Amino acid sequence: MPLDGNPNNTIGLVAHPEKITDMTATSDGKYIMTSGGSDLSINLWHFDVENLEHSFAKDRQELGEDIYPNFLEGGHEGNTYKDLKDFFYYA
Repeated sequence: MPLDGNPNNTIGLVAHPEKITDMTATSDGKYIMTSGGSDLSINLWHFDVENLEHSFAKDRQELGEDIYPNFLEGGHEGNTYKDLKDFFYYA
């Protein structure tokens, strides 16, 4: 799943052909470094939070503030959404 949880915002990218063994971020949060396992690869990623925040704001404006129920079968009016809402309040 993408960072915002919206399955319509996905991208496929092969950066490490095998598993990622370690990941760290800079103190300012602008860069993330990942290292691979047996391939011994190291990647430096520029992480632009402003673009991510802009994307979230755009989704909220286009689809309304509460976009995630739209991904459930039936949306806001569907049985799945109503059941989840009931379970939340009963808990």
